[in-house]
Amino acid sequence: MKKIIKKAFTRLGYDIRRIKPEYSGWNASNLRNFATDIKTCVDIGAGYGTKELYKAFPDAFHVLIDPLEEYKPSLANILKEYKGQYLITAIGSQDTTLTLSIEQNSLTRSSFNKRTELTSTGKEILRTREVPITTLDTLLEEYKFQPPFGLKIDTEGFELEVIRGASHFLQNTEFVIAEVSYNKRFEESYRFPEFAEKMRQAGFYLCDILKVVGKPTLFLDCMFKKFR
Repeated sequence: MKKIIKKAFTRLGYDIRRIKPEYSGWNASNLRNFATDIKTCVDIGAGYGTKELYKAFPDAFHVLIDPLEEYKPSLANILKEYKGQYLITAIGSQDTTLTLSIEQNSLTRSSFNKRTELTSTGKEILRTREVPITTLDTLLEEYKFQPPFGLKIDTEGFELEVIRGASHFLQNTEFVIAEVSYNKRFEESYRFPEFAEKMRQAGFYLCDILKVVGKPTLFLDCMFKKFR
């Protein structure tokens, strides 16, 4: 599997090297290596919070976004320590509504997409809810967020849709951290090369893999940096 992953990245023009076996880029010090002057940090799929991201940019205005109202207490608690706001909405490529499948035993696995056999346990207890979807560009116009931006996306297979609705937002974005599917986790969802190419078109390159998850690999936490 390691050879397959490396070959896939090589075709995209990336040379992937392991720094050390226990490497994880998910720490505040490493994240600060890629940006210093972030005015607004947007966390899409904030859930219970992304603590190292907030610690990396403690003086930024943190916009915490999640479609699940169940996370309201956690989001409000985070904002006792950091300045910002939370929004209960989903983010996608257009302003609309969609049906979200909510896993009652694991809220973080809730998704707009149906899982494949690779990630389905067959024991999910699901309920559905219609949720509003807006775009980052719409939010930018409405709230006039102050650039430069930092962006984190964890949307269970909906990451590419977020990017498709963010052409203006990304123009003033220094980095994007995204949970990017490697193998086919969801039906009718993207694969890694498609996401990487969309990021290249938007002016970003892959600068770090913060985490590799799953055996076989299910997804990668990737850091994309703006070309300069």
